[in-house]
Amino acid sequence: MVKTTFLNLDEEKRQRILAAALEEFCAQPYESASLNRIVAQAGIPKGSLYQYFEDKKDLYFFLIDEAAEAKLAFLRRCDLPEGSDFFEGFATLMLAGAEFDLNYPQYSRLLGQAFNSPLAEEITERLKGKSFDYLHDLLFTARQQGRIRSDLPLDLVVFTLNTLTTEFGKYAAQKAGLKWDGRIFDPQQREKLRSLDLKGMIDNLMRLLKEGMAAK
Repeated sequence: MVKTTFLNLDEEKRQRILAAALEEFCAQPYESASLNRIVAQAGIPKGSLYQYFEDKKDLYFFLIDEAAEAKLAFLRRCDLPEGSDFFEGFATLMLAGAEFDLNYPQYSRLLGQAFNSPLAEEITERLKGKSFDYLHDLLFTARQQGRIRSDLPLDLVVFTLNTLTTEFGKYAAQKAGLKWDGRIFDPQQREKLRSLDLKGMIDNLMRLLKEGMAAK
């Protein structure tokens, strides 16, 4: 757990350390990331880092939490207005998620790589509460307002939509002819993703959810 000595640092120094750590963890797999490179980039003694964090894992998890919270804050700006069509609203939310990934590539790369790291299981459990709680509240409200069916288990609906939102990036990468890995957030790759009709793709996905797959 992050130590109070880090939280009590002045903002400039705190951000300098986090920027150096974010750059290192984005450039290297977790197991290859070096605290020596982080402290050199941040311009602090290595001993100081242990006054702020327990170890490399502690620092890494702090960054993961920061990235996840930043994405949730970005998405919450698109909360669905009461009485609006749920699927149109959720499409807006998914598009905002894609925009976050394109506009905050380091955070997105960090989160994307985290699920392929040796700590993937622990990270999944750590973040599950954040995304599941957010979606649960969203869907519970929509169901109470009569905007979605009430006869399906809420946890199943949450699981389905959470899976769709987290896996959508892989579908977008496939459509752009790209491999879904850390390099997808490099500038040239991001431009290929931006060239896609992301809104149209998401609208089609929402139509699938709303109308189902059965032939009419």
